Amino acid sequence: MARLFPADIAEIIRASNRDDEHISTIIEIVIKNLRLHLNPRKFLQYSCYAPVIGKIIYYASTSLFKKQTLGEEYMNLVQVVSRLRRELPSAFVHVIFIVLEGFSTLFEKYFSRFTLSYYMKCRNYLSVDEVVDDDEMEYLLVEWRDIIKNYLSPIIEKLHLSYFYLIDNNFYSIPKRITNIKYFSLSPNTSIQIQKLLYYIGVLNFILSLYLILDGAFKIYKKYCDKKNHITGKSAFSNTNKSNNTLLDKYLQKSKFTCPLCLQISFPASTPCGHIYCFTCLTTGILKDNSRHSKDDGPLRCPQCRHGFTFSRIIPLLNY
Repeated sequence: MARLFPADIAEIIRASNRDDEHISTIIEIVIKNLRLHLNPRKFLQYSCYAPVIGKIIYYASTSLFKKQTLGEEYMNLVQVVSRLRRELPSAFVHVIFIVLEGFSTLFEKYFSRFTLSYYMKCRNYLSVDEVVDDDEMEYLLVEWRDIIKNYLSPIIEKLHLSYFYLIDNNFYSIPKRITNIKYFSLSPNTSIQIQKLLYYIGVLNFILSLYLILDGAFKIYKKYCDKKNHITGKSAFSNTNKSNNTLLDKYLQKSKFTCPLCLQISFPASTPCGHIYCFTCLTTGILKDNSRHSKDDGPLRCPQCRHGFTFSRIIPLLNY
């Protein structure tokens, strides 16, 4: 029996990269066949499943049949679930690994649907907008999916890689960590320089993950502060409007003045020539001369005597 050694971190990474190269080749073949046998609309609908099919084909034809993958064969690695007993993974463990590895590309799509309700609750707490129809639901689903893809997934991956480089060198991918699949090597080759370099890469990944976390927390805090300020300003504005409306209602209950232009009961105001109209009609510019010979800065004209005046000459009337 060949002597087995604990797999080096560089060997695990090289084997994984070699597997990814062969999986990419299979995915390209799957995409070509989908484009050949499906119409453009169906191809756009089902092309996202090409990575799933490619990974299932690759690992089902190798690991599921207790064979080395091409990357493991290239680096002389052997899969085990226990280094003490040198126990090989069972078929059930391989099936779980294939499902996790294959459908990892669809994580954002299905996870976003399952957790959309929680995202809506957080968004309603941090924002003044509320979901009212199906169109906004679809928009929120796309927004939540982008957040998972651009923030949550990179943070989880970088934290896992940092843990792999700095602490536990056994599991390079999350599915293998879940299924507890480790590696033995048939060669004792180790490089201290490569291990130091990978250690620095782990520190860099940890710093990047912290940056993403702090950046996301800062954006959430900023959004919360904007919401708080918006609600405060909105409440103050609504209170002002309520007080103004109350004064207007009290005045309109006592006033009997009806504007001869708009025929509405409103606040009266006088022109310099002494004619009385409502303050709204005098200040909205409807008394301007709209003929083609008039100027933009021309004076207002009284509808009765055609006397010219400016906005500053309008006199509001109180207790009229």
